[in-house]
Amino acid sequence: MLLLFPRRRSVDPPFAGFPLEIEFLIIDEFQRDIFRLRILCRVCRSWATYAQSLLFNRVDILHQTITPFLALLEERSHLANHINALHITKANASVGRLAEFHLLSPLPVLAGKLPKLNTLDFTHSSFGGGPDTLAAATWTAISRLHLHFCRFDTTDMMVELIASFPRLESLSVSQCLPAGILNRNIQIPSWRLRHLALDQLPPNAIIDWMATQSAELTVDSFRILSLGANASAVNALLSKIGGSLRHLELPWMYLPELHSPQLHDVVSLRPCTALTRVAFTERHMHDFGLGAITTLSRITSPRLCTVSFGIHLDQGYLDVHWEEIQTALMADAFSSLSAVVFDIWGGPFTHDVATPYERAVPLIKRRLALLGAKGLLQFKYSDNTANEVDAPSPAKLRRSNF
Repeated sequence: MLLLFPRRRSVDPPFAGFPLEIEFLIIDEFQRDIFRLRILCRVCRSWATYAQSLLFNRVDILHQTITPFLALLEERSHLANHINALHITKANASVGRLAEFHLLSPLPVLAGKLPKLNTLDFTHSSFGGGPDTLAAATWTAISRLHLHFCRFDTTDMMVELIASFPRLESLSVSQCLPAGILNRNIQIPSWRLRHLALDQLPPNAIIDWMATQSAELTVDSFRILSLGANASAVNALLSKIGGSLRHLELPWMYLPELHSPQLHDVVSLRPCTALTRVAFTERHMHDFGLGAITTLSRITSPRLCTVSFGIHLDQGYLDVHWEEIQTALMADAFSSLSAVVFDIWGGPFTHDVATPYERAVPLIKRRLALLGAKGLLQFKYSDNTANEVDAPSPAKLRRSNF
């Protein structure tokens, strides 16, 4: 446990003549360094308060450490005022059901002890309990909720948990089970979401629930993480939120087979009349871009100004039908287009003078010469192989482990 306030007389900070704002800017340089932040907590009370805010801005805890974490908050209640983001996960994702820890019971206690909490992130978590447990938790301050690889006793329990956050601005749900149908009528809050991320594989009851509820729902940015052969549920949701949707991300390929009998049932963007940006983000382009071409042909938004493609250099990006994509983007429907962006990453290690990225750019430019002549092509390279879902930047949030 951190010794945040040693039992000794407080001394003046080393830069006593500096304004506190300048001192805090210096401390900001150590926000990634937990060891030094702990040392700074011992210098004086003003430094301790600010260093603690960096240490405890984002806290990561394991299921089995929730009890000591609650004990720490009971002993040092002032720390709760620094915690804005809480990530709860299981120590070992491969641990079997005997080691599962059901999280619904401690949730009301956490809700009462963390008044400044605005981001809640669950990974590899198991939820069990009754509706009374959920009703006891009030999450009026939470604006960001992430559920990844979580297991619930029932589909109703998953939806009921999500519906207990009335002021969400960002919601991400992926790879959560069970994938059954919803048995009860659970009212959806009147959310105004800045960001929504959902997957359809396994089948996601959240999509149907959002699409069929009568309550108003607006979404600014929608990221579709995965899709099956039948996109009817997603299309129903797009019909509901299309008037407010400005940014859409979807996979390159969402048909399990190129010659699927449901080839016609692709994502329909006709209701999305306010779109300004469409991004294709899937790394594997097994359909050679045919899904992207079909999707582009269904765009009706007169405001669309950016189309982006995620490309992994280890995959067959040169096999994509780039000329057909170029033809689609040259149509009158894309008269407002101002940028075609390529987010490029990956590639094998090489001792050559030219990197895989440097070789890929002229090859793509050659295939898209007409778009290049209009000055629309933009290229960005990232060596980041992780693709977190709506995750906060580690440069902005300090992680403290328990």
